Amino acid sequence: MNFYKNNSKDEVIAGLKKALLNKAYQKASRGTSYLIESVRFKKAEEKIREGKITRHAQIIGSLHLSAVKGCEHGEVIKEGESAKLSLFYHYSKIAVDKVQSEHVVVEQTVSSLKINDKSIYGLELGVSYQDALRQVGRFSFDWQVNEQWRLVTLGRNTVLFFEQDVLVGGQYHRHLLPTVWSNLIELSATKPLLEVNGTEVSMTNHAMSGANLTFLEKKYSFLDYDKFRISEDEVELRLSGLVIGKVPNDNELLFSLACYEENNGVQDFIDKHHTSLPKFYNQTGEIGLLTGCNQVLLLWKDERFKSLLLSERANFNSAQFIHAQVLSRGFSDWSFYGVNYLQGIESNSELLIKHEEDDVYEVNAGGWQGYFVTDDGLAFQGNFYLKL
Repeated sequence: MNFYKNNSKDEVIAGLKKALLNKAYQKASRGTSYLIESVRFKKAEEKIREGKITRHAQIIGSLHLSAVKGCEHGEVIKEGESAKLSLFYHYSKIAVDKVQSEHVVVEQTVSSLKINDKSIYGLELGVSYQDALRQVGRFSFDWQVNEQWRLVTLGRNTVLFFEQDVLVGGQYHRHLLPTVWSNLIELSATKPLLEVNGTEVSMTNHAMSGANLTFLEKKYSFLDYDKFRISEDEVELRLSGLVIGKVPNDNELLFSLACYEENNGVQDFIDKHHTSLPKFYNQTGEIGLLTGCNQVLLLWKDERFKSLLLSERANFNSAQFIHAQVLSRGFSDWSFYGVNYLQGIESNSELLIKHEEDDVYEVNAGGWQGYFVTDDGLAFQGNFYLKL
């Protein structure tokens, strides 16, 4: 659709959604059911000069659908039964806007937002992993790193350290994890309250006085601050990170993560390595397992395989997790049927390019079907499903 200078971008996007979903409805009404995998919008850059729309631009919408062939519990849909699962009844009933992730945290309870030197969100130092799990419901990210240490997160900003299944310490930071990992994990406990000199202060909003800073330096380690300029001459400090209690040293966080090889049985791999791979829950409650090759195995609620995400490389340089550099050495880039991370895509004996448009390559690869996403022709992400 054309986007003229006086147009409202929201109206253009709304029109594109309507057109895309009408096309999808036509496909669904032929007897095949589809799931929405992604909706993408792209503005044609060649119509824009020096950051300004000179005449008009085009906004292109792409809706990626996958035909429904199986149910979550494993029962295959028989011929003629697809109408039972038809997704598109009328375009006006379909919501494809970005999910407001703050409101869809599933089955997780944080009883308190308070942090002090003995307790984190209501979890007292010394509590067992199982008791902490019962109180919270589930963690956002959960990784048994080795026999001694377990690393879990509450949301994206707070990591807890369990030594021999006992909570001994934790770290809070506004920029705790690599961006790629943060985007995979649900939000929770994002506005903590810190007890300082007998009062509660918001770690995201309140400036720290000199007296409070002195108090904090005596109680906590790895204090980090954000600077906010409030006038020409004045700068305000707000606490952005701290460490509580005991944390492992770098030598104690040694680990090795398995990588999935695309020709092998994926469910066999999951069953074998399930307990040793980091597990996370995303914004909609899906379960993901992270391998040592930046592959994410997404699972159904019964923890059977759903789909494979080939993830961007995690940039640990932008993460403030105290062991970020140690973790970075434990992950390598993905490779999938001759396509390597940040390399070009060419057909080979096992990979067939079906369609290419807007930097997205739809392919068949061995027993898989899916797509790669590229930048300047170099693949940085992929999403794949087993053929049924």
